[in-house]
Amino acid sequence: MCETNINDCLPNPCMNGGSCTDGIDSFTCSCVASYTGSMCQTDVNECELSSSLCSNGRCVNLDGSYTCVCNAGFMLVNANSCNALPSSLSTSQVTVKITGQSLNGQILTYTSELTNRTSTKFMEYEVAFCYIFSQYVREQLGSQLVDANCIVLSFSQGSVVSDVQVELAAESQSVADGLAVSLSALSTNIDQNLSANGQTLVASISAEVQCDQTNCQNGGTCTSAGQPCNCPAGFTGDLCQNAPQGLSNGAIIGIALGVFGFVLVLITCVCCVFVQGVRRNQATKLMLAEERYVDSSRQNRGFYGNESFNGSEEYDSLEGRRYAVGQALDRLRGTDAQHHGDRNFKTPYVVDGSETYNGVERNPMHY
Repeated sequence: MCETNINDCLPNPCMNGGSCTDGIDSFTCSCVASYTGSMCQTDVNECELSSSLCSNGRCVNLDGSYTCVCNAGFMLVNANSCNALPSSLSTSQVTVKITGQSLNGQILTYTSELTNRTSTKFMEYEVAFCYIFSQYVREQLGSQLVDANCIVLSFSQGSVVSDVQVELAAESQSVADGLAVSLSALSTNIDQNLSANGQTLVASISAEVQCDQTNCQNGGTCTSAGQPCNCPAGFTGDLCQNAPQGLSNGAIIGIALGVFGFVLVLITCVCCVFVQGVRRNQATKLMLAEERYVDSSRQNRGFYGNESFNGSEEYDSLEGRRYAVGQALDRLRGTDAQHHGDRNFKTPYVVDGSETYNGVERNPMHY
């Protein structure tokens, strides 16, 4: 008799978590906050409803909620308010280039709207590139990270390329700088899935730590804020945090040259000693040979007793030999007897006393 009412709430026609109330041939949806419409199908833009949201930042509407993109020096609290960073916290900044390929399965395409920060497309992509990425950073860097504030600097072509600035807050400057270096190490040229608030961004990441006047390590200098530090020789990394591995090329070359020079000097000294030894040996042999000859002449001919020996061939030969030996010894000493006419001897022998022999004055000489 058509006496039974059909439950129009089966299955639930209300969307986005709305609750259904059955009527007579009708139903009514009660929507959760942030959605409206007869079936709760429309997202409420909280940022348009209230201008007081997100002081010290910018309100960004999300599907079913909103979030704040805080200004530098402020941190996100409870996902929807920006509070000033406590003075006890220190910060370190990282610039990140995010090359997005797709968002929630849809291929990303650069449009002219992305040059306008107030456009719907810019804010939608800012959430995708910055909000999702900051959530990823919080997960990766762990409990030492107090906050990760992210701001989109610009969008450019190449699918859609976003340059974002991430400010990391921690309990001390050294911890903040360490977190910045850790974030830089997350850079990869391989696309990966970044997810937050039910959205998924497929993108590759290239991160670079920025310097200020305090965070350059190992003697590095910050000559241009917002860029990596200028590092002294041997140190590498955005903050010059990587110490030299082994000896530098300059040190190796210096050591090699030093060793080569030492060896060269050593060889030169050995050669000089050897040459001097050879010269002394030659002089000694000449002197011994003459002495043996003189002794033999004295024994066989009565050298000093036989005046007839004076002027003989043997005598002239002996005198010639003595003169040759003297010349050789003079040359060994670096002098030439032929160029010193004031010398009054032909040979360097030491003669006791003074005597005239063959017209030559012989005086005692000591070497």
